[in-house]
Amino acid sequence: MMLDARIGILRTMPPPAPEALDGFRARVAALGTPWPSGLGYGDYLRTLDPATARTAAVLRAAASLFRGADYAAFDGAAPEAPEQAAIAAPYAHVTAPLRRLVDRWGLVVCEALCRDAEVPGWARESLAEVPALMRSSSARAGQLGAAALDRVEAALLRDRAGEIFDAVVLEVRGGQARVQIADPPVTALCPVTGGVDTDHDDAGGMDGTDDTDDAREGRLAGTVIRTRMVHADVATGAIELAPV
Repeated sequence: MMLDARIGILRTMPPPAPEALDGFRARVAALGTPWPSGLGYGDYLRTLDPATARTAAVLRAAASLFRGADYAAFDGAAPEAPEQAAIAAPYAHVTAPLRRLVDRWGLVVCEALCRDAEVPGWARESLAEVPALMRSSSARAGQLGAAALDRVEAALLRDRAGEIFDAVVLEVRGGQARVQIADPPVTALCPVTGGVDTDHDDAGGMDGTDDTDDAREGRLAGTVIRTRMVHADVATGAIELAPV
């Protein structure tokens, strides 16, 4: 309705980057639920048991595919990129006006369009301000959600100090690897400077003598390393892993 009338506000998202898809495949493989090549994303998710903790972890990992979500307000011309990549179609938030501010504008615009009436002046005049307001609130909600998840993961590990876990390296930045442990399904950081045991048969340069740090870090992504759980603080959500 809003696109046809050339006025409204959409929820938009660009398609996932190739590196995000590669990272997601590595992460779900580490969880023991690999995504077969040739199987569509939605078809893959439908093969999973929704009642298991691993599926919950897979769905959480899927958030890494869909970044860059935003709102596009328009009045007079439709947005150049109106699609929301997660559903591969234009999309609008209009179902929760009591908890999500943007829905108020979408509903008012659509209600006016249904009556073949003019969109109220206050809605039209303030429409362009809404995306910035929603970015601010979404960022705060994301921070709170991440902090809650950190504390749950720390609670899963707090009584397991000293245990050894195999973990898949998702990415490496500045000598710190983000790793995925399968059981319990936890993501955490582990230092990887210097020698690290991996599942590679050819680990030439891993002792740091024949290779650059950047090359070594790039080669670690997607490999399995052994980590020791040192400490987990539920109050802060901090997890300390050490390479074996």
